[in-house]
Amino acid sequence: MPSPFMEALLHSTLMIYAPIAIVIGGFIDTFFISGYLIYGFALSSAVLMIYTAGEITYTQILISSYIGTLLGSYTNFLCGWFLANTRPVRKVVDSPKMLRVRANLVSHNLFVAMFICRFITVLRPACLLVLGTLRLPAKKVLLYEAIIALVWVLVWSTILVVGAETIIKTIKMAL
Repeated sequence: MPSPFMEALLHSTLMIYAPIAIVIGGFIDTFFISGYLIYGFALSSAVLMIYTAGEITYTQILISSYIGTLLGSYTNFLCGWFLANTRPVRKVVDSPKMLRVRANLVSHNLFVAMFICRFITVLRPACLLVLGTLRLPAKKVLLYEAIIALVWVLVWSTILVVGAETIIKTIKMAL
């Protein structure tokens, strides 16, 4: 059994660093290099554990997850933007087919495409990277991503918290 001092130290440390850990986790989950390797289940279970222990609030989860998700998404877009200058990427992006895709996205399908990509696991990390390589209007893409990421975080954070509350109530009723 830990001493009261160690318990207090652990509790205060978790209170301070839990939101930072969630920001980093959200970034890692969204960033294109690590997004395919570390899927959100690890982050979700860690957040759920911290929440059920009472070390973080629903609001902190929302804010931290949103910041981490936006940082990862915006980094993906910037990486794509800079990769667009490389010869191999330029060759693909300047093909007639990709120019038609770009024109289509710019004219009327960008928000819908981004929204769909956010909710499909294999497309999520690469979406903003590809949009960056296509050199789509940055203000429009980043504004749309801010809206879509907010919806994403609200949906999954709410599912996590409601699930945690349901589990806790079920366990308490069983005891």
